[in-house]
Amino acid sequence: MYIKKPSYSSGSSPLRIPSFRSKSRSRREEGAAPGESQSVGSGQIYHTTSHDDRRSERRRVSSRSNGDDTSMRRSRSQGRSRHDDDEERRERRERRSSRYADDEERRERRDRRHSRSHRDRDRDEDDRRERRRSERGSDRHADRRKSTSSRKPASKSSRSGGGAAAAAPSKPKVVLPTNVEYRPGRIQSLTAEQERIHKQYWAYFLAYWGYDFGFDPHEVKYSDVFVASTGRPEAGGGAGLSRTATHNSLQSGNTSASKKKKGWLGGSGGSTSAAPASQHHENHAPANSPRMQDIQTKSSQEQFIPTDVPSPDVVNVFVNHYKLVSPEYYKETEDDGASSDVSDAASLESFVTADTTITNPDDFPTESYSKRGGGGGTSNGAMLSAPAASNKPVKSVNVNPDLAGITPAQWQQMFMSACRNDLPDNFLLRFMRARKWNTENALKMLSKSIKWRMDFPADQWVLESDGPSYLTGKNAGFIKNLTTEKSWIKGSDFQKSPIFWFQAKKHFGSDSPSDETQRYAVTTIEWVRLFLREVSESVDTVSIVFDLTGFTLKNADYTTIKFLAEVFEAHYPECLGRIYVHNAPWIFSTVWNIIKNWLDPVVASKIVFTKNFKDLSGYIAPEFIPTDLGGIDTSGPHYPIPKAGDDRPSKAKDATYVRLRKERDILFMRFLDCTAKWVASTNPDVSAKYLEEKTIINVELSNNWIALQGYIRNPSPYDRIGNLHITN
Repeated sequence: MYIKKPSYSSGSSPLRIPSFRSKSRSRREEGAAPGESQSVGSGQIYHTTSHDDRRSERRRVSSRSNGDDTSMRRSRSQGRSRHDDDEERRERRERRSSRYADDEERRERRDRRHSRSHRDRDRDEDDRRERRRSERGSDRHADRRKSTSSRKPASKSSRSGGGAAAAAPSKPKVVLPTNVEYRPGRIQSLTAEQERIHKQYWAYFLAYWGYDFGFDPHEVKYSDVFVASTGRPEAGGGAGLSRTATHNSLQSGNTSASKKKKGWLGGSGGSTSAAPASQHHENHAPANSPRMQDIQTKSSQEQFIPTDVPSPDVVNVFVNHYKLVSPEYYKETEDDGASSDVSDAASLESFVTADTTITNPDDFPTESYSKRGGGGGTSNGAMLSAPAASNKPVKSVNVNPDLAGITPAQWQQMFMSACRNDLPDNFLLRFMRARKWNTENALKMLSKSIKWRMDFPADQWVLESDGPSYLTGKNAGFIKNLTTEKSWIKGSDFQKSPIFWFQAKKHFGSDSPSDETQRYAVTTIEWVRLFLREVSESVDTVSIVFDLTGFTLKNADYTTIKFLAEVFEAHYPECLGRIYVHNAPWIFSTVWNIIKNWLDPVVASKIVFTKNFKDLSGYIAPEFIPTDLGGIDTSGPHYPIPKAGDDRPSKAKDATYVRLRKERDILFMRFLDCTAKWVASTNPDVSAKYLEEKTIINVELSNNWIALQGYIRNPSPYDRIGNLHITN
């Protein structure tokens, strides 16, 4: 059935009849499906369907509706699944972002380290560039001086073709051995706690001598104001801090000796070691201490500054204030009549400029030369002056009363003289180990020893040796002890310590006055020290063999024995390896009951009694044991008679001597400067670099004396025999 829609007039809107037909049906209607008709006329014709068509349409709509609900539920389920997947992806993305952030942080830290290393490298390059500019300025200044001096009359040195103006050849840098196992308590093997104590030890000296080390000297009494270097093992179980009892410490109310048997290095025979003794009543610095605040705030900013040259402040104290430069630059060369290479003032002045590496060529201008050089020379010979800019007052702060008995200048002079081929730090550490790492007790012991050296000129005796006394007939008792051929130095024991052999049956106290016998004993000890090799082999002790074969009571010299017991304990601490008492007769028991009460417990613990060759060969190789004791060494004791020329050093003073003297002064100033930086350091890494540099300068000072000793030391009997080869 067709319903014709009425037409409307133009401009009017037709009535819209809603249609519920599906889209598919509409498409079929558009194609004139069967059963349907379409009217054509002026009005719009609407399609009509039959009842069956409408029913089937309802079924299709219902079915589609159910399908839509199912698909909707499926979509919702899939949506939830997608949501879970999105959530998981979001979590993975967040984890990746976290990893990226960590990687970025690591990259930033690496970049910061890289930039710091670049800054350090740039700073080092700037320092090197500045030194090169300074050296070029020094060279130009030296050229001006040389051109000025060339207009002067030719000196004896220039006519002879030699001269002190020649610059010394560059020396290779000292390389510390890495294959040596150093004994505990040496500068090469300090633990962290030992290093802090050693810094405190040095701070007392620097304060009293007038050298600035960066903080208030009155704070050195606190042990925690000193920072240990990285790479230092902590104390615990090692022998480094083991207690070393002495005769004086036994008499003190503050300590008690261990009853256990002592080891050969003076420590306990067991494996336990005592903690370091408390240094002071106030061992911890207050919280508001300026030094403690510096450690907390400046540690990360501290930079290592190599001590290639001594600072102007150190030069000012050493040269201007104390005038400790070597007076022998001219004085000794004139006295010995060997001044041809160094007698001209202009030559020395140009030499000082060319040879030294001080930052400014005017750092060491010569103010005066020799007495015979004219112009009001001083008794100190060629005195060197520090830069005018650093001529500030020197303040000596005495924070320990035991140091006050000796002036700061005397302290430094005696310390430099006593070290010789020893490492300066290890020389001081002998006293520290002997006083079980108690700073105050070590300072007291060392002060007494320095005073003893001023009264007992051991350093002068070892340089003078026996030649002058023998050739002039002086000191007959001293020479008598040598000509009896009762002692000699030969070989080493299984602990590598050189051996001093003594035949007691040849000794009689009546042969010489007590003072000359004491000179013989002290000079012999100093000769034995020249055999030590503490750098290359860590050998810094000597062993003694007392051969008592044929001993009688006539040979018992109680005065000398007591003197030796006191000297070894008080002035040569930690120098004894072992004492072998060989083949003692029964009569010696009477002597032993007397002298054992004089012996320090440490010395007594090192005594070993041997009866025959089998016993002795358990400690010493047969090749070093004399034939009369069962060994195979046929050399025996021999005293080589001094000849003409043995009363003076083997080398005449020349330009090399002057160079070595100046080098020694500069090295010692560098040593003091580096020590002050090491004491003041607040950063463990920087402190470690200063400690390494300080150890190298120790070795350089030892090497310098070894090169210099041929100019200042008369030949000893062991030089004339040929078995003394000084090394370190």
